[in-house]
Amino acid sequence: AWTTAKWQAAVDPLSVGFGVGCVGKRALAKSGNEIFFMAQDGVRSLQRMQAAANQWQLTAPISQPVQQYINRINRAAQQNIQAVSYKEFVLFAIPLDANTVNNAVLVLNTRLGAWLGCWTGWTPSAWVKSRFAAVSGSFYDEQLLFGDSAGNLSFWKDAADSNNAKTYLDNGQNIPCTIWTRSFQFGQPNNNKAAYSSVLRFTAGNSTATMAAVMDLAPSRVWQQNFQTAGDILGVSHLGPFQLASVKPVKVSKSLRSLPSFNEMYLSISTTSGFFKLRNITVSAFLNALQG
Repeated sequence: AWTTAKWQAAVDPLSVGFGVGCVGKRALAKSGNEIFFMAQDGVRSLQRMQAAANQWQLTAPISQPVQQYINRINRAAQQNIQAVSYKEFVLFAIPLDANTVNNAVLVLNTRLGAWLGCWTGWTPSAWVKSRFAAVSGSFYDEQLLFGDSAGNLSFWKDAADSNNAKTYLDNGQNIPCTIWTRSFQFGQPNNNKAAYSSVLRFTAGNSTATMAAVMDLAPSRVWQQNFQTAGDILGVSHLGPFQLASVKPVKVSKSLRSLPSFNEMYLSISTTSGFFKLRNITVSAFLNALQG
């Protein structure tokens, strides 16, 4: 019998790109067969090639839709960027402007292949996923938690009741939010248009929402809609109260006639407290013929 002294095993690194690296030791997260990481020029993806075993390919930056926030990252503190994969999301906690701690979160939905935007008000210094039944409601369900720069431990309340207004409080404080639609050009980028109407359909809500039609970057019309619970279908009794009818669909129609002509427009829907669930939007306009 014989033995080998100082035996070691090593894995040879495989270069898939040159001049590109990860900015921090926790600035990467694995989702499915991809590894998403924050590079010097934005978020990139390292993908396993399906036709070749153990082969990987590096994508170009996929963060162009949120490039305005990528450009604001404090390069002196980018090593503190924290990334995590949770359900269909990949979240990057980043330090913006002169901040030395993470004060914003970029959210990528890998199922839709789309960025959900930049979330502010969070200061994650570390992410962790737990399976505490007291938090998530089931031992088998994951729950996302993060420790912030103030020493607090918070959890994402995606397992809470989505129709309860208390779910939409952050440390007891209301969470203002705004939804901006895409740009509407009605299939004609050159013609001016005359707006006709807008119809917004909400699945449910408990809030006062402010809606605005913005035409050529100028707010042209602003209106509000109050969403309230419909009350108890059985009333308050020995068996109640019952909240069986506490949510209902709401259709908000608004005429946009008499407004000046425009080339492109979008809608914004915002609230300072409570919640609303937006289902779909219908906007109509007349096309003006080109002159000359």
